[in-house]
Amino acid sequence: MRDRAAAAPDRAWLLLPATALGLVVERSSGSWPDARLWLPDLAVGVVVAAAALLASYRQRAVAALLGATAVSWFLGTLWAPALFLHVGFLVHLLVAAPGWRLRSRAAATAVAAGYVVAVTMPGWQSEAGVVLVAVGLVAVLAVERLRAKGAARPLRSLALRAGSGLALILLAGAALRTAVPEGRAVAAALLLHQLAVCAVAVAMATGLRRPPVELVTDLVVELGEEQSGSLRDALARALGDPGLELGHLTSLGTYVDADGRPLVLPTPGGARTATYVERDGRPFAVLVHDAVVLDEPALVLAVASATRLSASHTSLSQEVGARMTQLEAVRRRLLLAGDEEQQRLEQRVHGGAERRLKALSDLLNTAACAPDPGGHVLLARQELGHTLDGVRALAQGLHPRELDQGLRPALEALAGRSPLPVTVDVDDLRVDPEVDAGAWFVCAEALANAVKHAGATGVTITARRTGDTLLLVVSDDGVGGAQPGRGTGLAGLADRVDALGGRLRVRSPAGGGTTVTAELPLDRSCA
Repeated sequence: MRDRAAAAPDRAWLLLPATALGLVVERSSGSWPDARLWLPDLAVGVVVAAAALLASYRQRAVAALLGATAVSWFLGTLWAPALFLHVGFLVHLLVAAPGWRLRSRAAATAVAAGYVVAVTMPGWQSEAGVVLVAVGLVAVLAVERLRAKGAARPLRSLALRAGSGLALILLAGAALRTAVPEGRAVAAALLLHQLAVCAVAVAMATGLRRPPVELVTDLVVELGEEQSGSLRDALARALGDPGLELGHLTSLGTYVDADGRPLVLPTPGGARTATYVERDGRPFAVLVHDAVVLDEPALVLAVASATRLSASHTSLSQEVGARMTQLEAVRRRLLLAGDEEQQRLEQRVHGGAERRLKALSDLLNTAACAPDPGGHVLLARQELGHTLDGVRALAQGLHPRELDQGLRPALEALAGRSPLPVTVDVDDLRVDPEVDAGAWFVCAEALANAVKHAGATGVTITARRTGDTLLLVVSDDGVGGAQPGRGTGLAGLADRVDALGGRLRVRSPAGGGTTVTAELPLDRSCA
């Protein structure tokens, strides 16, 4: 996902009205005749506004507080009571980062005191009060940094550094005003204060990380592109909790980690807690983490979604792997079936046509030497007829000529050659030749099994077109007990049907006959 900061130039034009507003404010102030007074003041307001614009791409709460700081800065130029109002917004920004929600009573007290001091400071002008505010700010920021965990820790560290810098500037200004009386240090103190405001604004805007919610929503994409790593590791990095654990529910009702080890769930009220993830309304996974790293509902939803999507990705990968294994097994079976079919064809040629042709050759040789060849020629003609019948039967097994007329004539011819009574109930339809051939071979193999193994007294063949599917059913009244996994006959049929995008099912209860059902797609139907 493209970083939002890369789109910053799209909003850079907003600095133009901010600068124009600043110029109008400075023009209305009494310092306009002396550029050395109003130009630095304008620069501070524009820098803080630019920092707010930059922060808007990552943390809207920080951007809002920086924007309020910029507005209050210009407001203080026009209205003396608002001269230090920006300090209240800066304190709020530093204590509440990366948002505006306050996490403790101490933080709320510090922010409230910051606003009170900012509003009343123009009236009392107490250096002791400035020292108290500076020291109190650093103390509160230090406590918040110690309490910070997870993804918030880096930003709280940044806030502590920026707040410490601001406090030092405030203390330096107070020291200058105390050591150099009669207002001679005002200009230097003001310059230090202006630099401090700019430094805090820029530091907080440039030091922002992407929100944890956005980081978590990118995890599935990142895991899909990478060849290594895990969801647990990615969540630990995004949330800033190295000890985070991810467990999945087993059929025994317990949770295990990625290595299959049992996951110990924390007791309620401890430093670590468990967040449960559901899928389809049922428990699915659990995250064991520090209690503070998932304190936002939106973040919890993002983590749950990432967990579910990652699990779906893993499941699909496993399914693809299983499918590849299955295809490899099908390839091996097809090769084996091809070899066996070649051997059977060789045996049939050797035991049928080749043997008869050899006998025919012997008869012709005998007739050539006999004084009366008539009887030998008659025998040769008979043997030649038998040989032709055998070759036709062999060719019929390779690809029946009746298929050129359609599936129903081919199946009726197949039934006519069977030693068992066969009922054919087939719709008169024309389909793709590959589907025709596949349907015929299903019927031929099922009929051969019924004759050889089932002990059946009759067979029924039905074929119906249902929507875009050819439904083919071959059933017999034999002894049943057929096992598709044994031998290459039914397994080869399953592979043939699967290659056509169809599905083959065999139902063969002991003593209940055998029913072979094939569903073949008719996407390339001719009728």
